[in-house]
Amino acid sequence: HEMVGYMCLGRVKVAINQLENSLPLIEQALTIAPNSPHSLGVKAQALARLGNDYQGSIDCLDRAERLNPYSRFNQCNVNFTRTAILLYQKRYTAASAYMNRLIHYNENYYLGFALEAVYQQLTGNKRQAKKSVTKAIKHLPNCSIESCQQILSEKKEPQQRFINALIEAGMPTTSIHSIKQKDTS
Repeated sequence: HEMVGYMCLGRVKVAINQLENSLPLIEQALTIAPNSPHSLGVKAQALARLGNDYQGSIDCLDRAERLNPYSRFNQCNVNFTRTAILLYQKRYTAASAYMNRLIHYNENYYLGFALEAVYQQLTGNKRQAKKSVTKAIKHLPNCSIESCQQILSEKKEPQQRFINALIEAGMPTTSIHSIKQKDTS
């Protein structure tokens, strides 16, 4: 249970954009259970979003996939992170296959549709990008760029490219929930 605690804390740190702080927790989980596909997946996400070790991220994904190839959660995580890395690197053709697999493994994942919107917008499919934003909002009604932080790199250039692509595809910059909170304060 100790490993699960470290992995979950690391995952929370990734979700709230404390990527540097997540790595020691994830490493502790991997020290306890080196073959944990979930811990490897969380580490891969943190490394990818930090943007300074794409190969390390891919190595974690490869290992996680070998350890648990049939897990729907694992496949969604692997395809999500690989798509993001390839889009950060502007490798759009390579990203396409992983993007399709991501949507196949989890067709109700708002972040998957947000990532698809980025992909479609960056490859010139503006109409399809707008449809992907609509799907993201359908699955998370208050979906906005704020709620899509988990697809953004810490590196300035890919982060700005993703934000611009989402805005151009029609993604709200703030959620209705955030606007209501500001109105009441």
